[in-house]
Amino acid sequence: MPPEAVDQSLLELSARRTLCECKGKAEYFHIKGPKGLIRDALVTMMPSKARGQPVSNGD
Repeated sequence: MPPEAVDQSLLELSARRTLCECKGKAEYFHIKGPKGLIRDALVTMMPSKARGQPVSNGD
């Protein structure tokens, strides 16, 4: 879903980060609910490479 579909005031950035070789970097968000935080309830993926592009080994 597009970011504008979510009420940003209900989100809190988590310290959690992960990396998927296929999908790229992920950032997590807590959702502020009436009974407290729902931890790491939302994830956004940020592709690190375009699909089909070779991964450099640093050479």
